[in-house]
Amino acid sequence: MGDQINSGLLHINDSTVNDDVVNPFGGVGKSGNGTQIGGPANWEEFTHWKWITIQNQPPAYPL
Repeated sequence: MGDQINSGLLHINDSTVNDDVVNPFGGVGKSGNGTQIGGPANWEEFTHWKWITIQNQPPAYPL
């Protein structure tokens, strides 16, 4: 699935929390901010935070 998604950064069953935030973060696609910008300041300057929760297991109670 990951190779079908045109993305510079993709996590499957993992999160960005385990990454080092000083790694370069940019991109040259339509939503990228270039390749010369990197570091912790990008999170605040170039992103809008969004919380997404995905439950992969069915609930413990009947629907």
